[in-house]
Amino acid sequence: MFDFLKRKSVQSLENKVRELNAEARHFYDAKVDLEERAYFDLLNLAHEKGLTAGAAANTKEGSLILSEIVLNRQYAMYLNEQAIQAYAELRRLRGDQSASLSKEAWFNDVVRPSGGDHIINKEIPFFCQKLIADVESELRGQDTE
Repeated sequence: MFDFLKRKSVQSLENKVRELNAEARHFYDAKVDLEERAYFDLLNLAHEKGLTAGAAANTKEGSLILSEIVLNRQYAMYLNEQAIQAYAELRRLRGDQSASLSKEAWFNDVVRPSGGDHIINKEIPFFCQKLIADVESELRGQDTE
């Protein structure tokens, strides 16, 4: 009886991981269309009000235009994290000890198989742009010494 319930739980979690991953990818991939639409909407708003893009972005209308991009991105990240956590639970049900994994093993054995790396790898330039630029500056500084 326990094996039957465990198999049902495993199947349910496998389906959940697949669905969450597909949904996360859908919302993440939709960001291109949202950004394009927001670009033209913000451009029109700036022209209509005679403002710079930055000033237009700080208006009530500008915030509304740009908030859709932010909320879409946050929801995609939320779904991605849900898929990762569901996959970790799936591993626990199968007897794997995810809690004792190193950072590298967690990424390779939980995040990557859950499909979470698809979004994470694409977000690295966005979230780490300043850090990468700082390292680049440091490397250039070392080259001149």
